[in-house]
Amino acid sequence: SMCPEGWRAPTLAELTSLAANKSSFNNGYYFSGSQPYSESVPRVWFPASGRVLWGEDADDEKYYYKGERGYYWSSESTGAYGARSLMFNSEYVTIENLNAFEYGCAIRCVKDAE
Repeated sequence: SMCPEGWRAPTLAELTSLAANKSSFNNGYYFSGSQPYSESVPRVWFPASGRVLWGEDADDEKYYYKGERGYYWSSESTGAYGARSLMFNSEYVTIENLNAFEYGCAIRCVKDAE
């Protein structure tokens, strides 16, 4: 598993719902989910950590978009090698299909309900 015991990868629905409300972009976003964003509501920080590229397309600089884009895996598979992923930049938040053999992305683990 990609997460420690008692934690799990977020579902696509959880990531999509969480990203519904966000702060202004500053090398990442604070997301506040179902509540309109403000500093007084529960929120979580997702940095624009970029992604790692490996394989034939990678050059000497394997880290891409650091500080510009965030890529976060969900638990929803797109087949044998990929997953649905939350992607954002300074202009928008979207869902993409990414291949795990080509891209190294962050994962934001979710604590299991007790």
